Amino acid sequence: LLPGKTNLIIRDFPEMLAPFAKKKEVNSNLTHHFKFYLNGLWVFHGCEDENNVDKIRETLKRQLEFWIQHKYRNIDEDYLQLISLWCPPSFSWGFGLERLLKYILKLENVNEVSFFRV
Repeated sequence: LLPGKTNLIIRDFPEMLAPFAKKKEVNSNLTHHFKFYLNGLWVFHGCEDENNVDKIRETLKRQLEFWIQHKYRNIDEDYLQLISLWCPPSFSWGFGLERLLKYILKLENVNEVSFFRV
């Protein structure tokens, strides 16, 4: 939770944190990616998707070089191959139903409304 439990929108994520989001400008490292926090809880996110496989691969390689210092991660070549076959311009988003239910029901822990408990 964020301090003070505020409503907040964070936008313009660095490409290293959002490798599948389209960059805002050619020479920028910022992307068209955002997250929405409701009462300090992450509920919703979205981005304008990058559909140029070469750009995604380059960003993932830079990201992998960074992460390999901390922990190992693979580049999902199957996903990149799928995009290269045909991928129209698109926008994606995600919505945390469990997080919204936690907020509406004023519960302390998201696990109380989780469909798949860990």
